[in-house]
Amino acid sequence: MMRRLLGCRSAARHAGPVRTAVLAWPAMAQPAMAQRTMASQSRPSMQQAPPRRDSMRVDEKTEAYRKAATHEAEEDAAERRALQQSPLIRKQIHRALWGNLFVASIKFGVYLQSGSSAVLSEAIHTLADCGNQVLLSIGHAEASKPADKAHPFGYGRAAFFWSMASGVGIFFSGAGIAFGAGLTQVLHPGGYHISQEMILVMAFSFCMDGYVLAKTLHEESGKRAPGVSMLRHLREMRNPITRAIILEDMAACAGIAVASAGIGLTHLTGAIAFDTLACFSVAALMASVGGGLAVFNRKYLIGVAVDDEIIKGIETIVLGCPSVKYVRDIETQWVGPNAFMLKAEIDFSGEYLSSQLEATYLPLILSTRGEDRDQMVGALRHYAEDVTRRMEVEVRMVESAIREKYPEAAFIHLEPDSKNSFLMSLRSARTLSGRHVLK
Repeated sequence: MMRRLLGCRSAARHAGPVRTAVLAWPAMAQPAMAQRTMASQSRPSMQQAPPRRDSMRVDEKTEAYRKAATHEAEEDAAERRALQQSPLIRKQIHRALWGNLFVASIKFGVYLQSGSSAVLSEAIHTLADCGNQVLLSIGHAEASKPADKAHPFGYGRAAFFWSMASGVGIFFSGAGIAFGAGLTQVLHPGGYHISQEMILVMAFSFCMDGYVLAKTLHEESGKRAPGVSMLRHLREMRNPITRAIILEDMAACAGIAVASAGIGLTHLTGAIAFDTLACFSVAALMASVGGGLAVFNRKYLIGVAVDDEIIKGIETIVLGCPSVKYVRDIETQWVGPNAFMLKAEIDFSGEYLSSQLEATYLPLILSTRGEDRDQMVGALRHYAEDVTRRMEVEVRMVESAIREKYPEAAFIHLEPDSKNSFLMSLRSARTLSGRHVLK
């Protein structure tokens, strides 16, 4: 209570001077406010002021992170595109499957009516094609899965596996059963009857298989490279599913022609041996197609490198980069119908990498002049770190150049390696007078 009273008395005692100062403040403040106004007009605005160094560093880091994220996203997108299976292949499988199911049902009906072993072999051939197309559909679905931790290079080889299973099925099931039917006809000849329905069914089957084959070939003709013949395109085709569909349809058309010839000769001569020979011929045709598919897919399942033309093209691209001195040990392997893995050892030019940093570090190094050892050591450490990061940037640029020419290069592993890795460049360097810098 006493402190409050003293405070009130003190305030009352100084009320007069304070009131006078308050009343006089506007007049006293006008010159000061005028000076501040003039100073603020003469001072540059915040928009005109140069950016702070801290903000520049933040912007630089943000841009660096953005570039790294962009490169990583582009790399992931390139991998997905290379591993992705075309939806056109699924359409080809379904078209062939439904056509063969319809034709197989008709052929079995004709066999029950005529008893021809050639027609039976063709019915078995078509039914085997239906089973193979189911296997190809499974392979296409599995090969379309994206890469994961368990399969970092994707599931592309599943297409080769199921296509090989399809070929093995043709060889053993189709050819084996057809050969058995022909052998039964030889050992136990039965009745033989040729009707008009048989001729119509065989003609319809040929038209159906021919349509599927022509449609598939027309779709593949649009994928040819300029100047490449259709025969060469089919011979170099890597997609096992489309390859199996084309070979099976070609074998189906050829089998119908052989079976029709055997039926016609038997009808003209009355000798059932021609029908039996046609049955064995269809079995041999199916065995050749199945064996060919098995051998083709086995090569890619074991692992096969890309063509020499592609390897030479990759070498030309890498050596065309100014930061590369030479490249060696280029190793490739197909990991899917449209994707391959690339590994190479590259010797980067230290002179080129250092020239990219001279504008930044040369003034700093010259300014120290050996006076501040800690500053010099710190500058050298940062310089070495930036040289390493510059090399990483060059690796990414080389990868982008390769993918631009060869989109199938889904997985690229470039290893910086020099034949002088264990030799310091400074020890072999010479000054202008010809003396060694280090001895």
